[in-house]
Amino acid sequence: MQPKTALLMPCYNEEACIADVIDSITQVLPEVYLIMVNDGSADNTARIISEKAALNDHVILLDLPINLGIGGAVQTAFCYAARNSFEYAVKVDGDGQHPVDQITGFLKHSGKKMRIWSSAHVFWKKKVSSLHSAAVWGSPFSGC
Repeated sequence: MQPKTALLMPCYNEEACIADVIDSITQVLPEVYLIMVNDGSADNTARIISEKAALNDHVILLDLPINLGIGGAVQTAFCYAARNSFEYAVKVDGDGQHPVDQITGFLKHSGKKMRIWSSAHVFWKKKVSSLHSAAVWGSPFSGC
């Protein structure tokens, strides 16, 4: 059985590309959930994600009423994943800078000790509540 896996995607004013990003990921990784955090966008980002979520139960919109910044959006997504029994969570950006084939390659190694993104971003492995593995770059996730 495949572990319950989520891609965590903070989004801020991504209306120009977010539909294509969602479509490319859901086509290649239909079993993976997308936890999309609209971080107080002033454009149509939330509406576009909401429309995609209405068509696909693996697309989840968390709509923040104000901009918390990248850290707040990422923590919101990790907390949602931890509280909703996801086993693996990987943070990716909402602007499509992470090619889907690289995400797929990274997920193949889930459960192994490798936590390095192909573009040399380092990931930390940390047990967080019910998550077996949480990955984020910058600093280790501190919990909910």
